[in-house]
Amino acid sequence: MEAPDERPGFAVRTSEYVRRRTRQGLRIVLGTLFPNAPRPPSASELAAAARLAAVQTDEADEPAALAAAAARLQKLAATVATLGGEVALCDASVLRPLRREDVAAMALADATDVRGVSIGEGVSLSRGCTIETGGEDNFIVLAPNVRLSKVTLTLRGSGNLIYIGPDTRLTNVVIKTVGEDNTVAVGGDVTFESGTLLCERRGRSLILGDDCMVSNGVVVRTSDHHGIFERGTGVRLNASADVVVGAHVWLGNGCRVNKGTRVGTGTVIGQMAIAGGDLDAHCIYAGVPARKLREDVVWSRTERFDTIPKRFR
Repeated sequence: MEAPDERPGFAVRTSEYVRRRTRQGLRIVLGTLFPNAPRPPSASELAAAARLAAVQTDEADEPAALAAAAARLQKLAATVATLGGEVALCDASVLRPLRREDVAAMALADATDVRGVSIGEGVSLSRGCTIETGGEDNFIVLAPNVRLSKVTLTLRGSGNLIYIGPDTRLTNVVIKTVGEDNTVAVGGDVTFESGTLLCERRGRSLILGDDCMVSNGVVVRTSDHHGIFERGTGVRLNASADVVVGAHVWLGNGCRVNKGTRVGTGTVIGQMAIAGGDLDAHCIYAGVPARKLREDVVWSRTERFDTIPKRFR
């Protein structure tokens, strides 16, 4: 007969093995005797249930919540008209407040306060999406058939709005407003593969027009986030400014669109370019800083000319 293993920890390993096999045996016996017994919830299921119970919604006062959302959509329409953007705005009558059961079905990663969030039919927020709100009078409006995957929507401050137009698909995108009375509006039929839309300070707007195609790692922002001042007087030199990206614009991989930029309809911004100022419509821009390389162009999501929407040709 072989001598017992004298290695350190042998007894501990043996005891754990016996406990594990005993638990396994008990599960088999209980499963045989009580085949229909309910399974106790796991720790992760209990935690998810606790998060869901803590979700705050507008269910208790849906008419007032929808009226407030409708008023914000009217204000957004005026803002878009003033800035010259092109954004497909849904009618408030097709919206309803996001409810607790929606949060459960959509499996949001984090959504403790969804008051002020209104959605249309067919909205999909997949696992990994996060809604973060802090402050008063903030709104998120998701038009019908919006599809979000691993998207973070953050509103910090008061009077802010995030609007995403119908049939838009966003993946791995962070949309964030910080400050007061700021607006981020994404048009309809937009695709965005990954990146950040950041609207900061007070009364700023970031508008991304209809039918835009945004590649990976794209950043659009209305401020530098940090201040630069004249040394002698303390005057601010890098004030925040609105950003307006026209309809049917292609933002290439890794490009940056800085504060105060206005991009014309149908324009292409090349990968890794840094865009600022006014960019003409139907042109190609590339480089650091972005410079015009070609005029009078149109682009397609495929390799065929006839798939370009007629209004953009």
